Amino acid sequence: MLIIKKSIVVLCKVALILLSLLTLFYILFRIYALTNASDEVLQDDSHLIPSMPSTDSSENGWDALVQVKNVSSMSDELSGDEMHDFTVGTWDYRRMESLLAPNQEAFDLWQSASQKKYIIWPTLLEMNLPQDFSSSIIFPSPNFQRKFTRYYLLSVRRDFENGDYERGLSRLDDHIRLISRESYSTSIGFLINLATQRITLDMIGDYFDSVPIYNDSSLFLQRSLGQFVHPTNGYENALKFEYVMTRNSLLEGRLETISVVEILEQKIPNYYYKPHKTINDYVIPNIERQIEYAQIPCTQTVQPYDRNYHIPGSRYAGLTDHFIENKIGKVLANVAYTSYDLVRVKKCEVVFRTMQVQVQLASHAYRRDVGRYPTSVEEMRLSGHLVVDVPDQINGWDVEYDMTTGKIAYPDDYLFDEMQ
Repeated sequence: MLIIKKSIVVLCKVALILLSLLTLFYILFRIYALTNASDEVLQDDSHLIPSMPSTDSSENGWDALVQVKNVSSMSDELSGDEMHDFTVGTWDYRRMESLLAPNQEAFDLWQSASQKKYIIWPTLLEMNLPQDFSSSIIFPSPNFQRKFTRYYLLSVRRDFENGDYERGLSRLDDHIRLISRESYSTSIGFLINLATQRITLDMIGDYFDSVPIYNDSSLFLQRSLGQFVHPTNGYENALKFEYVMTRNSLLEGRLETISVVEILEQKIPNYYYKPHKTINDYVIPNIERQIEYAQIPCTQTVQPYDRNYHIPGSRYAGLTDHFIENKIGKVLANVAYTSYDLVRVKKCEVVFRTMQVQVQLASHAYRRDVGRYPTSVEEMRLSGHLVVDVPDQINGWDVEYDMTTGKIAYPDDYLFDEMQ
């Protein structure tokens, strides 16, 4: 009995010591939290603010695009697959004419927009500071742009089939220029442009796979398609707009996540959420690294970028989480972060596909002149049928020419089907 009493006394003393230590730790933590509740000064991020060109309405194709949408008469009867078949396959000519005829005015406006220097949302031009930007600039909508691109390409194919190659090539060149123009939108706008470029490449590749092409037309298209392979092509601007959106959302608490709702409802102290520190420590370094990525040509293979932080989940209710400085900031930065590595891969896929079509055009023009496909890429270059450089690899994918088909084979890990 005495031993039990002594054990109880010892346990009580141990419990008291532990409770005292925990109380002391919590008091010290609260003092530390109070003294560190203030946020940092936001770093100078002027180099990450997208610059807007000085332009007027005569240089901006926005109004023309607005009118394109207003006057378009696109049938809802056609599914996406049917539209794809009409663009790259064979069609009922009478049905095709019924689709194209009501849209001639829209096609003309689309070409008018392609002649302008910029496509910029007027609201952006009215802003005093680019930092005011807070929403995606997407026009037309993704579905409209993809669908109208196919309608426009149908009209180009009609020109080809009617024997008016000069008009068809001119309109196709206008279209390629329009969807190659440097964009002023977030990464979603950039991805939409990549998708429309892919649609265009598929139409050209499919059509001239079965129709002979003269060398002068082949060279013209090879040079025009070169606009698709620019190392950045609006990517850097898209990243900067993405940064401004994320930055403003963090500063103003406009991220629509569970965490933000909890922050606003429970009034979490600044120790747990420091917007400036979040931007300084996580958002700025990540965007800077991705902008470096954007400058690397697809002919160079790069390793995926591993972020310098990772906080699983989007909640913070765990006991230990309350002792992590700026835990909410880390969670929000994790939620807001987009995998820009994937965007670069999609860009490089378009570069690869563009090179495929350029080589295909050259080899088919060579076959028309010589009677057979060239035995190598170098043979096409020496004969004057190929005017683009063909690297050994693009983003780690081997570039292999097949002399039996006159084409560059797709790599095994190609992901293009996911773009449509």
